[in-house]
Amino acid sequence: MTWPQPCFAWTVDEIVAGVNREAARALGRLGEVGTLEAGKQCDLAIWNVERLAELPYRMGFNPLHARVWRGK
Repeated sequence: MTWPQPCFAWTVDEIVAGVNREAARALGRLGEVGTLEAGKQCDLAIWNVERLAELPYRMGFNPLHARVWRGK
């Protein structure tokens, strides 16, 4: 995933929503994926950062703490 923030002046929250909720909506799958809700499928990344805004500025550093893939 590239970070369009410098080019389009998007906030990090808008970027995260775009690659999750809005991507699921565009694919017609918002009822089953795209947000954290009971009954939906889940792929989840747990980041070792204090704020999401740190993610696009720490190139070369992998802050991934844990990953949940297909609910496991």
